[in-house]
Amino acid sequence: ALMGSNCFLKGYLPVNLSQLTMFNQIYFEGNDEITGPPETGGNLPDEWKDWQKVYNLQFNNLKKLNSTLPKAWVSGSWQLAFLQLNGCAIHGQLPDEYENWTSLTRLSVANNFLDGPLPRWSAGTTSLNSLDLTSNKFSGDLSNLSFWRLTKLTSISLSNNQLTGNL
Repeated sequence: ALMGSNCFLKGYLPVNLSQLTMFNQIYFEGNDEITGPPETGGNLPDEWKDWQKVYNLQFNNLKKLNSTLPKAWVSGSWQLAFLQLNGCAIHGQLPDEYENWTSLTRLSVANNFLDGPLPRWSAGTTSLNSLDLTSNKFSGDLSNLSFWRLTKLTSISLSNNQLTGNL
């Protein structure tokens, strides 16, 4: 595991971080001054989609990260199971492509600035068992979503959003 929690780290996460092939878990938490790579406009890099061994990626309270969620992460060979990006100033929409991320079992993107509608959740996300979208700006009618297709889902948190309707 590569861990960098509460170390007062400054700078940016490099695009080539995925070349560190010996790690299977990456944790960075509470390092307020970390941003995304300058060559990606500060966004999390698409290149991480080929991170072969990392199954657990947790970035929490990286308040200056200020990134969107890369659509390309789903299309790579990355077998990520656990993605947690809480309190990282993530903005934009939750990509529709994430509904087809077959290896993902836990998605937690709480306390960010994500907005727009939620994906419709197709049968491709049958491994997802935990979904935390708390405290964002998601909007739309929950009754239009197909959470019933998520047969392994045991935990869902949608509080503090702008959602309407019934599950």
